[in-house]
Amino acid sequence: MLNGLQVAREVEAYNIGLTGYQGGKMKASCDLCVVVPSENMQVIEDLHLSISHCVFSVVRNQISQLASAALAHACDS
Repeated sequence: MLNGLQVAREVEAYNIGLTGYQGGKMKASCDLCVVVPSENMQVIEDLHLSISHCVFSVVRNQISQLASAALAHACDS
């Protein structure tokens, strides 16, 4: 994972991380790092799942809105 973040940094990608505990080595390699500040792995995993679900829901809604707008624009043309 850390190697992937390094490669992404080299190609100037925006790095987003999702981690637990205090963030570990990943935190310093990310432009945005969401840290679940817990020492309990089960809690960290549960919250990672919830956070991921929320992010994917937002992305899916944005894609749906863009597709609807593009379709409406194509129909108007």
